Amino acid sequence: MAQPPIHDPALARAMARLANVAESIARVERWPARADVGVGDHLHAIPTVIVCLHGAVRVEGGARAREDLRPGEALVIPPGARHRHAPLRSTSQYLDLGFVADLCDFEINGDGVRLWGRAPREPYRGLCERLLAASTAERIAPARDLCRSLAGERLASMRYPHPAIDRMCSLMWRHAAGTTAQDLIDASGLRPSQAHAVFKAFFGETPKQALIGFRLAMARQRLDEGASVTEAAAEAGFRTRADLTRAWRARFGVPPTGG
Repeated sequence: MAQPPIHDPALARAMARLANVAESIARVERWPARADVGVGDHLHAIPTVIVCLHGAVRVEGGARAREDLRPGEALVIPPGARHRHAPLRSTSQYLDLGFVADLCDFEINGDGVRLWGRAPREPYRGLCERLLAASTAERIAPARDLCRSLAGERLASMRYPHPAIDRMCSLMWRHAAGTTAQDLIDASGLRPSQAHAVFKAFFGETPKQALIGFRLAMARQRLDEGASVTEAAAEAGFRTRADLTRAWRARFGVPPTGG
């Protein structure tokens, strides 16, 4: 994929801000994993980290309905928590880091830059897992490590290999509980065989497998936070507790347990 223009002064300024923020992060909030269907337009089955690089950044969702970030402040959003980015002021800027397929993907947005980039999965997935598991005071170090590492990456642009992937991902990430693999295929605008082929080539699994994995990741997060198996099944989009148990046993070899 094409490299972004390293001579772009706006991009260079953004990366300098990221490097500076890496040394100054002093607050990292973490939302609980709740599938609040009325809040936000993004629902990921992967951890998401948002860092304010400049100005003020508002993320809507969470227990307080919004999080206002200043430079040196970050937010960790676990699988299953909806969120939405509020409109940015003209000079504000943020980093939004997550994962797609087998890559770390990130966006730097604002103050004249909109870069969707990719980086190797590690060390970012491991750092995100540390952020999810850490206490408030323990989140500072992995958040700094994440920003420091990304600031040193040789940036590569990210793009979907086919427009149909964008359409299918958009539907999956809006996550209605009743979304099916057929819904994803229909959203692709392709013949079923073509849709399966382009999806599997990018994700390494079928739309049905991806949806099951999506829901299992959300259920796992809620179970880790003390939800019952029945609660986790409902919030993750499984029709019944038995459906979650079957999928969980097939993936992990044991039945799920909850609080």
